[in-house]
Amino acid sequence: MKQIRIGGFQKRLLLGESREILGQGANRITLILAIMVCVSPLLLFVSMSNVFEGILIPLHGAVAEACGWLLRQLLIVLFALPLWVGALSMASRAESGEEIVLAEVFDGFSGGKRYRTSLAISWSVYWRVGILAVGIRFLALVILGERGGLARGILLIIALALFGFLWSALAFRGFFGVYACLRPSPSVRKMLPYARSLAWGYLLAYLPRLLLSLLTFGVLLLADTLPSMLVAYFRLCRKLNEKTTQSEELINE
Repeated sequence: MKQIRIGGFQKRLLLGESREILGQGANRITLILAIMVCVSPLLLFVSMSNVFEGILIPLHGAVAEACGWLLRQLLIVLFALPLWVGALSMASRAESGEEIVLAEVFDGFSGGKRYRTSLAISWSVYWRVGILAVGIRFLALVILGERGGLARGILLIIALALFGFLWSALAFRGFFGVYACLRPSPSVRKMLPYARSLAWGYLLAYLPRLLLSLLTFGVLLLADTLPSMLVAYFRLCRKLNEKTTQSEELINE
């Protein structure tokens, strides 16, 4: 079957529609509060690090350090990331015009089937980010070592750029993974050829806002950028899904 050609999306229209959705009812404030709940485990991780580094590691050395690292990873996969699945589910419902409430941020823990879905999404994100983090650390250790220097710094930047490109080729293929889990549809598989290009377009559309958020010490990130990104993701995926389905129907006719 001939591949369907899907054109790019209109970035301004996508950003405008996401803001319009956030302006309906209490969508914006509810998503902001949900994001605040999702980042609250950071306080737990900081407390754990203080306990391990201040008390346990000096007493038990490498064993305590390894146990602390393993415990943090388990908490990330089993608790912290599933919280974000609840926020994503809220954004999905808001995009579809449904009313959302803050309690839905714990939706990922509402049942066995739902929790398994949350774990699947969490693991999908975890191993991709894990590869990125390990790769960056490895390149920094190998190239910089203990010496550093301008030449080594330039070489590191080039190596990180190449690694980032290769990583995106792998990771961005799962761009529709969250959408497929939260809004199951047979036509999602037909969207896969466009995952990388749409992921890059989505990222570049929000890159200026993300950079600006750094200048506001995260205030803009919480108040506007992240809620808008969550809603825009589902609006973008739904539009592509509808377009793919319509194109398939035309071909079948």
